[in-house]
Amino acid sequence: MVNSRRDLPEGDVLESVMWKLGTSLRTVTSVRWPTAATSYGSVVRQFCCERPATTEESKKKSTFSGFIDEIVSTSDSKPTISRFIFETPNVASFRKRMEAETMRTDEDVMSVLGHLISLSNREPDMVADWVKESNFPSTLASHTLRDDAPAENIFRALVSLYVLGYGQKTRNASTAGAVSILHSFDTLLPELLKRMETILKGDLTQLPITQVIQFIAILKRLNVTLDENLMTLLLKAIEVNIGSLSTPADVITVLRNVNLDKGILMEQVLAKASELVPVMSTGELASIIKFLSDNGRRSMTLLPPLANALAKSFDPLTVNQILTVSYAAANLNFRDAALMRRLSEEIQMSVSSFTSWRDMMDLMGSLNRLGIGDIPMWKCMIHWMKKNIENAPPKSLSMCLTYCGMANVSSKELRQIGDRIAGRLAPTANESPIHWMNAVYAMTLLQSLRQKNAEKMLRKEFVDEITDMKDIGKGSQLLYKLKIAQINASTKYDLRGYAGARLNKEDIVGENVKVEEVSRVKQSKRGNSEFNNMLLFLASQNHLSKPMLTDDCILVDAFAEIDADGIFVAIKDWNKWMREKNVRKGNRKLAFVYVAYNHTLRDTARGREDKLRPTGDIAVDIRHLKAQGFTPVVFYEQELPSFMELADKIKFAKDRLSDSLK
Repeated sequence: MVNSRRDLPEGDVLESVMWKLGTSLRTVTSVRWPTAATSYGSVVRQFCCERPATTEESKKKSTFSGFIDEIVSTSDSKPTISRFIFETPNVASFRKRMEAETMRTDEDVMSVLGHLISLSNREPDMVADWVKESNFPSTLASHTLRDDAPAENIFRALVSLYVLGYGQKTRNASTAGAVSILHSFDTLLPELLKRMETILKGDLTQLPITQVIQFIAILKRLNVTLDENLMTLLLKAIEVNIGSLSTPADVITVLRNVNLDKGILMEQVLAKASELVPVMSTGELASIIKFLSDNGRRSMTLLPPLANALAKSFDPLTVNQILTVSYAAANLNFRDAALMRRLSEEIQMSVSSFTSWRDMMDLMGSLNRLGIGDIPMWKCMIHWMKKNIENAPPKSLSMCLTYCGMANVSSKELRQIGDRIAGRLAPTANESPIHWMNAVYAMTLLQSLRQKNAEKMLRKEFVDEITDMKDIGKGSQLLYKLKIAQINASTKYDLRGYAGARLNKEDIVGENVKVEEVSRVKQSKRGNSEFNNMLLFLASQNHLSKPMLTDDCILVDAFAEIDADGIFVAIKDWNKWMREKNVRKGNRKLAFVYVAYNHTLRDTARGREDKLRPTGDIAVDIRHLKAQGFTPVVFYEQELPSFMELADKIKFAKDRLSDSLK
């Protein structure tokens, strides 16, 4: 047969065929010839080309190719074998196909090499046998070591050989030891490395940079060490070509696998990533934000466009992507409103796809750190817990309950779960005091505390055990003690009929604890001086106390007393005032509470962004203050920057006080 169209591109050949049929090419736009693709196994799936066709797809392609072959009667050359080898699912069928085919082109050889990797995942011994019997190393050498061999194929061959050699082992019959398939290529491999070195010493701007990046990635993944000079040349090649990277996959591979501290500026790569954000897939966006999180880089040049792209993407997020993005955003303390709203919406739609308690625990932890307080989202996750409670690991269940409690969600289902767990909660023989305390604290947050749980903890010996732990810092020790104090207070105000032991303030936090220390633990390192100054708009220093700790270790930023006419009462001795249980008739005791940013939950739904509430631990304190007869007046750190003018701040403070007194 004579092929008058042999030099036409694939698309033109197809178009001529369709023209013969009188059919528009648009009717078959979904048809695509398989290219020389390899899976490289799971090890390098993200670095390589397309997956092998499934059996069903293969049948369709075979049928269509037969149809085209029949129509194109002018062809005098056989199609390349890359079209057929991916239809061979095992070595036996591959052998049979190769008996009828000849590897004539570079692409044929590369295709066979790639498919050998796929086959070696299941049948490494049989692949090794075929390599030896067919003398494939010599064939590969003839196509890669000739003078005009494309540089791209040198790197493709090296990538494939290292994956084939380091990723798969075959059994040596004589020694019964593991032998790498790479052994068959012992002579070829050094020659390929020499050829690569020559290429790297040439014009670096003409390199197939994608293949160079893939090669470095494979070396890292397989823990292969090359000569230091070669590694220097490879890194230099990437550094020179950073500006020419054109695909997100290349940028992500560089970020994951190249040591950017050695001669390559991280900022260059991140700038290229920022440039490519508009063409990134959802998975690629998630990979970039994960990299930033893993490396502690809170890049405010890159994070906003990443968040914007993720928020506007039409692709649904997978469970892994939800976990990745939420953890990374929390780790970077990056609370983009649109991104948090997208996460909330995706969780509500995908919660049934979660199958692991560990995943649910990690997700809730990230949402707590982000301060996402959407009630519908939390109720979806609580419903998931109820459905899957029978197979819940105790530690994961305990942590999930704590996170739900910290989310300050009023839920009948959550209370039912809490009551069920509290009824059978008991410390195990080897349980750490921290784990046991957290389990009981979760019940406190949910108002499901039981006397048998509380009285086992409310002992001076237990507090001393926490104090004597040498592997936790003073800040963490104080935080744990404040949790014990809340459990102690809950036996007074939440647990009716409690007849067990209790601790006093000195037993828990000691006699010399400073208010400033508690403030740093429960509020923030920034302090709350702006808030304290704002309180002076309401009353003078003679009418407001300084920050104080109650006998229940509750931190209150200021106490005050107001009479029936709304006038602040001057108090000389605030400690004495605190000890007095009653106030003059008609007067009210006020407790001003400052809720720091990291203890604030926000609603992400449109139109509800200004709806704030405290986290569960602060909500417990507020509930206990009410039980003691105080009127809490709550201010949020997040609200204060909204008021720039002095008059606006004064009005805001007065309005909040007025609302609290209603």
